[in-house]
Amino acid sequence: MPVRASPPLLPQPGGGGGPSAPLPPLPPPHAPVLSETPVYARYLTVHDRTVTLNGSPVSFDVVSHPRSGGRFVVVFPYHPPGTVPGRPEACVTLVREFAQGPNALVWTLPTGGFEPAKHADLLAAGRAELAEEARLGGGSWSPLLPPGHPGLPEVKWCANRFTPLLCVGSSPLVDPPPRDDEECITEVLTLPVPDLVALLRSGADVLGPAFTTAWLALEALRERGEPV
Repeated sequence: MPVRASPPLLPQPGGGGGPSAPLPPLPPPHAPVLSETPVYARYLTVHDRTVTLNGSPVSFDVVSHPRSGGRFVVVFPYHPPGTVPGRPEACVTLVREFAQGPNALVWTLPTGGFEPAKHADLLAAGRAELAEEARLGGGSWSPLLPPGHPGLPEVKWCANRFTPLLCVGSSPLVDPPPRDDEECITEVLTLPVPDLVALLRSGADVLGPAFTTAWLALEALRERGEPV
């Protein structure tokens, strides 16, 4: 049965407020940073970062998302057998959306940035993205990385890191929140887990963080004895 959107995970006085607990700290830099200057800023920021490598200064373009502190979450919505109407097997929910880089429709999982003004912590960010993008709420949540992990690097030239989360047993929301203006989600698809694996193996356009999260989630579910 559909469920109504629940209140925020933790109270947020004044409609915002910072995280209830500090985010896991970032690892120390491998190469000493000599300078770092923003050269372009809009939704993303590009920095000219100069580091010392092999005793010499080297400059790089580094992309980050400063509004989220370079942190985002990716949610794997797993539905145990018999919990999706008309589907006896275990399922997972994907979204298909427009990706501006490849200028294509791609498959991904509910994904979004941690925003201190909106989210109490990374789990609250995950709940918000699941509601906005997949129109799902509730469920049992667990991280897919060890405690205190700072998140996995998004790509080589980017400072952003993502935290993969597993949500088991979410349900459709009656009154989901609106999506962000820049999002163009064309499909929300709940499919059997073997079909997800076939999609990943097919070479279809699947965003890297979603691919990684799916692998971690399936391994975690197998360890729990869940049917995947």
